[in-house]
Amino acid sequence: MSPAFTAIRAIGTEFASRIYWPVVIVITIVFVGIVWLMVWLVMMSAWWWLLAVPVFFSVFAGIVACLIGLAILRALTPRQNKTQRKLVTSFVDKVQRLSEITQTPKFILLFRTIRDSMNPERNGLIQSVIDDTGSLKKDYQEIVDAFSRSST
Repeated sequence: MSPAFTAIRAIGTEFASRIYWPVVIVITIVFVGIVWLMVWLVMMSAWWWLLAVPVFFSVFAGIVACLIGLAILRALTPRQNKTQRKLVTSFVDKVQRLSEITQTPKFILLFRTIRDSMNPERNGLIQSVIDDTGSLKKDYQEIVDAFSRSST
C-alpha cells in the first residue's frame, strides 16, 4: 500500500474515531436510560412487555451496529508507531481548529479579529490560522514520509 494512501487512511480514521466515540457514549447513555425505564415499567405492569420487547430488540440492534462500526474503524486503521500516531493526531488537531474557525459565525470572527488587532498576542486567532494553514502541507508530507520509512 502506498505511503500517501496509508497516511490518508490514518488521518481519516483518526477523524472518524473522534466523531465515533462521543456518539457511542451518548447512544450508550440513552440506551441505559431506555432499558432502565422499560424494566421499571414492566415491574409496574406486565402489559408493558408489549412495548418492551420491540424496544429491547432495537437496543440490541443499536449495540450490534455500534460494535460493527467499531470493527470497521479498527479494520481500516493502519498500524502506526508512536511517531506516526503523534504526527497524525497533531495534523487532525490543526484541521479541526481550522474547521471550527470556518464554522464560527462571522460576527464572532470579526470580534476576535478586532481583539487581535488591538491586543496582538502570540496565540491570537490570526496568528494561529496563519501558523496552522502554513504548516499543514509540511505536516502532511511528514506523515507520508513517516509511513514510507516504516514500509521500507
